[in-house]
Amino acid sequence: MRRIRDLNRVHGAGQVSLVMTLRATEPLFTLLIAMALLRTERVSAPVALALLPIVAGAALSSVESADFNLPGLAIVMVCNTLFALRGVVTKRLKSAHEVDNFNLFFQVAPARVPRPLRFRDGWR
Repeated sequence: MRRIRDLNRVHGAGQVSLVMTLRATEPLFTLLIAMALLRTERVSAPVALALLPIVAGAALSSVESADFNLPGLAIVMVCNTLFALRGVVTKRLKSAHEVDNFNLFFQVAPARVPRPLRFRDGWR
């Protein structure tokens, strides 16, 4: 929920069109975080090169924006990092605990936070 509030704060710091254009660079953040945290997975060169048009398009679209400001850019970068980190951490949890999507969501949902995570020993 906090990530959503931060993303909404970005919309207040700049034009929605610019914010969403910069948010389109999230796959780049996901690639970089995955390369850092998921050591067993390798990214192929075609996949990495496929991100170049996305990043170039976002850069070209935002370079002439009259509403560009550094605080807005900083918040967009934080949001991109958090959303990418969410996907990478989810993948690590799924592989480490051998759990499917539904059970993983059930275990990490906000209502379940006060209780300890139980992946292998069943529900109590």
